[in-house]
Amino acid sequence: MSDSWISILLGWPAILIAFLIAILGILRRKPLALIAPVILVLPIALYLFGAPKVSWLALLIPACFIGAGVAIKFRRYHIAWLCLIPNFSFFCWLAVMVLGQ
Repeated sequence: MSDSWISILLGWPAILIAFLIAILGILRRKPLALIAPVILVLPIALYLFGAPKVSWLALLIPACFIGAGVAIKFRRYHIAWLCLIPNFSFFCWLAVMVLGQ
């Protein structure tokens, strides 16, 4: 039972839920809604921080969601969308690497 909660907390479901919440937060123009994706991806980012090749990229994952929330607060909605691109690209790259093993 505890393994399933760990996989949800640290796995692909958490990543997908984080992106859905972030997209809804941007569409509804609610900067506080971008805190939930930060909380959801923080364990993943901390886990990836231990990997030698992507440790510096792992720090950017929560920072991009925070940047999107700040952009919404200052009514720069196009910048908020641009802040999601690095995270989306990183997780797509990670998915290709995982599936390619």
